Amino acid sequence: MKPVCSAIAFALVAAGVARADVRVFSNESAFLQVAPPISRQDFESLPDLHIPQTIEIDKVQYVTQGRWDVPGGCTTNRSLGASTIASRRISFVTAGGAQGKVVAFGFRLTTFAVAPPADFVAIVMTTDSAQTRVPINDVVNSNPVYRGFVSTLPIVSVLVTATGATQFNFCFDDVSHSEVNALD
Repeated sequence: MKPVCSAIAFALVAAGVARADVRVFSNESAFLQVAPPISRQDFESLPDLHIPQTIEIDKVQYVTQGRWDVPGGCTTNRSLGASTIASRRISFVTAGGAQGKVVAFGFRLTTFAVAPPADFVAIVMTTDSAQTRVPINDVVNSNPVYRGFVSTLPIVSVLVTATGATQFNFCFDDVSHSEVNALD
């Protein structure tokens, strides 16, 4: 079976099948210089809300178990948090409601953690079905982290999960994205 897999892989490479190259930013200013956003949401203008499982804000769909809350409670700033520590799936929706894609997406991740620091992972999924794992380590309440992603192939979703032996709840803030286009 191994020669067949090798032959298929060689055929795909020979046919010019491209794989996404996801560039990761840990600095919001650097990300915004490379990928000026079409939209940036800091949740400051949203009313207090408590919505179960799925919420769509500005063409971004957030899905988790439990309830979405603004304010999220991870910081003194208004943020989007969930009532459970479950994974959060972020995807994109066109104005017409179709599944969307973007070439750039970024967010600030805040947490309740003070000591020990909390660890998370973001999995960026692109239109070629590739998954790029991005560790987000050593996050504490007083020092939220930023992650931005720019991809050579469009991003269809991002999954963020708490990892490690000690897991903490987390919130999103300063969410930015490029234009949302319909998934072909």
